[in-house]
Amino acid sequence: MTGPVFLLLAYWVLMVIEPDWYLTRTIGGAFYRIPTLVMPVLAFVAISRRTSRSVYWPLIIVVLLHLGASIYAENAGYAREPFKFVLHMLVLFSTTVALIKSPARYQVL
Repeated sequence: MTGPVFLLLAYWVLMVIEPDWYLTRTIGGAFYRIPTLVMPVLAFVAISRRTSRSVYWPLIIVVLLHLGASIYAENAGYAREPFKFVLHMLVLFSTTVALIKSPARYQVL
């Protein structure tokens, strides 16, 4: 297993199980920021692969709509979390499609 694939699997765990929030509640600290730190690395990996399959325009449009809604929201704090979630899902989807080539490897996820 290569480094980017291992990082992708760790990101899947962070998004599905959310151990970062558990660690933040029990130990304290800024563990909840781990996905935000991992996301730019995975976005760079997805961009560097340059596969046309990893560009999914409907999801990119949804991210842009969330960005527009967060700009014009009355309370920006309420609009920030859904935007971050959709952005995380876009990076997760794009990196998964860029790195995982065969259906047999999808079953690991």
